[in-house]
Amino acid sequence: LLSLGGLGIQYCIKTKQAYSQLKEIDSDLSIVEYNEFNNKYNLRDAVARQKMRELINSDANKVTKVFSTLFER
Repeated sequence: LLSLGGLGIQYCIKTKQAYSQLKEIDSDLSIVEYNEFNNKYNLRDAVARQKMRELINSDANKVTKVFSTLFER
């Protein structure tokens, strides 16, 4: 799902200690124009939602062999 939105690498912080060590690096911050950023964000979001709908409705999402079907009743 996350790659459909083009979000790139995702990280999972599992402990409070790890979370407490996160720091914002001021030198890597940059100012962006709201209209440009907002339009790109909304477009990326809309495309990701459409791709997710297509994936959900595709043949790739049809599960036919699941654990419960492997045993005769």
